[in-house]
Amino acid sequence: MISRYAPYYFAPNARYSIAVVHSPDSIRITAMRNPWRKFRSIALGRAFAKFGGGGHERVGAVRLPVDQRERVHDVVQSLLSEMRLPTR
Repeated sequence: MISRYAPYYFAPNARYSIAVVHSPDSIRITAMRNPWRKFRSIALGRAFAKFGGGGHERVGAVRLPVDQRERVHDVVQSLLSEMRLPTR
């Protein structure tokens, strides 16, 4: 098992991390904000709610059935677009 904080060890200046985990029955997409950086974050739970997932301000996730594999790219691209927007 890999720690959810591992991305920030390798990229300490990253604001967010996104993970895509494939299992036999589903595909899980998760994102979290870097807890060691001070910045105004997007609401990750709300961002994932658009795709049927959820979470809270700092963490979000969605689980897709394997037959919806083609949606992974769209979900990740949407998240990246939102994460790249300037924060207020």
